[in-house]
Amino acid sequence: MKINQTPETVTALLIDGDNVNSEYIDAIEKELAIIGNTTHKRLYYTYSTGIPNGWDGVCNPHALTLRQVMPYTNSNNSTVKNVADSQLIIDAMDILHGNNVNCVCIVASDSDYTTITKRLRESNIRVIGMGEKRTPVAFVNACDEFKYLEDLKTKYNTVSSSKALLPDTDSDDGAAAPPTKAEIENFIKNMLEEAGHKLDAGEIKKRICKKWPSFNEVNYGATRMSKFFDTKKFKVIQEPGGNVNVDLINR
Repeated sequence: MKINQTPETVTALLIDGDNVNSEYIDAIEKELAIIGNTTHKRLYYTYSTGIPNGWDGVCNPHALTLRQVMPYTNSNNSTVKNVADSQLIIDAMDILHGNNVNCVCIVASDSDYTTITKRLRESNIRVIGMGEKRTPVAFVNACDEFKYLEDLKTKYNTVSSSKALLPDTDSDDGAAAPPTKAEIENFIKNMLEEAGHKLDAGEIKKRICKKWPSFNEVNYGATRMSKFFDTKKFKVIQEPGGNVNVDLINR
């Protein structure tokens, strides 16, 4: 008998770098890794004098594609409002008609994206909004769900990713520090809470690898994934047929 499965969430991540700080990128990526697969990762900004809000230090480590839009008018200010916003909106429509994603995550703390959010939802595209608690209610309520960046940062106990780089004496670029086991365990705990039920150990590893592609349980002293989980924090359930499921210890 064929079993119907829920299609995987495939997300386009579009960030307004003019009004969102880079300190949230790690929490943003972890939340989306729990939800599904992120295929587009774009950062939009209007500044002509450099990448704003600390994004220059995290773009390469997080594989963000830069979408810089130069101001169309002369101005003494380093930015002109709505130029990058318009490019993000155009790209969102292109992504919609490309039929390659079923979810768009717009990271911004202003109401400029309310109309495009409603248009995406009319085409059955799930829209996740992310922004600071100053975000106007119009944009918040237009989304299928809205996640406050301050709450996500607390949820994942994250620090600015630019500070999470180790010096590399052989290169001008920093080498990303591998996640600690405690950080991964926090990620798994949030994953299980989000799911509301036990998950297959292989599925958990798949989602970990979406956030940290170089993850290998062997580096944490486990011979296989089923041995990675601390049984004081997680229930490891050996199912008939050899599958291993994992759940929260207190559920």
